[in-house]
Amino acid sequence: MLLNTRTVAIGLLLASAAFSKLPENAVEKTSVEGVVEFKKDACLVVDAQCVTVTDQTKWDGDSAISDIPLGDKVKAKGYRMNDGTIRADKIKTEENKKGLLEDIVIGTGDEIEAGWLKKGYVSEPKKDSGETNVGKILSSGKDFDRVKKIFKSIIPSYLKQRDFHIYVVENEDWNAFMLANGSIFVQKGLIDALDDNELAFVLGHELAHYSYKHIYSEYKLRSAAKIAKLGLEKVKDKITDSEKAQYVMILLTDVTASVLNNQFDQSQENQADRVGLRYAFEAGYDVSKIPGLWEKFMDKYTDSNAAYNFFMGDHPTFKKRIKEVDEEILYNYKK
Repeated sequence: MLLNTRTVAIGLLLASAAFSKLPENAVEKTSVEGVVEFKKDACLVVDAQCVTVTDQTKWDGDSAISDIPLGDKVKAKGYRMNDGTIRADKIKTEENKKGLLEDIVIGTGDEIEAGWLKKGYVSEPKKDSGETNVGKILSSGKDFDRVKKIFKSIIPSYLKQRDFHIYVVENEDWNAFMLANGSIFVQKGLIDALDDNELAFVLGHELAHYSYKHIYSEYKLRSAAKIAKLGLEKVKDKITDSEKAQYVMILLTDVTASVLNNQFDQSQENQADRVGLRYAFEAGYDVSKIPGLWEKFMDKYTDSNAAYNFFMGDHPTFKKRIKEVDEEILYNYKK
């Protein structure tokens, strides 16, 4: 059934191309924006897509694929070709700089991680007062070794492995979450339920939230308005370490609750799915298994069931994710 859906989808795109003024072998106009994480022959992998250039490509920034460092940001406009690649007519590159707000949110992640480790368990603040014990933190054992091995294998080369901290949480829910400081927490229920291919994708999904800096977005940092009231925009680079620490404490509760409830918007979740799929693929895992992963989730949870963490809130439904990951496999990973 999924194969038929893929075939119909690409067939419709090809039919559409036949009736529009597109270049030869082009399927549709498209654009892509993201981070350069891999280079494959004459292809830049941006937002998990293979982006190629021609002699007619107009550049803003670098002027050749070989000049672009891994980890830089790229915006490209062009055409989806019938082989799944994106041919860029216009391409803009820029350095992926770290800003002041990012420093503060990373500091918040450090505080959350240190607090949990001191207590020995992951905790979530309650709305009124007190906290919920999510589960004991494990940093050794069979489950930890398995997660560590898979996670290390999917990290792209421009990121430093020493920047990541891996933990297992004794909780039977199917959940995983990552802090802005590079610490990732994976719940035992998820580890037990998934094979290595599926787990590589879920870990890649969480890593994509980190590498694409979703946690610093306006949606994620609604509480940053509290910082602005204290004059953060005015002090900018003149901010002292003690002032940074003050801002970290202001954000601490809000960011903790946001992380545990995975409050990313749908576009961020879709991007994390795409990039997570690429991370797993580049590490040698079988991404054809991933549509079946969503079916596993559908068996355990329903699209209307709000009693789960990893896919709650504004996250796309499982059926929608099956469709979109199916198209990704067709475009980028067909044999």
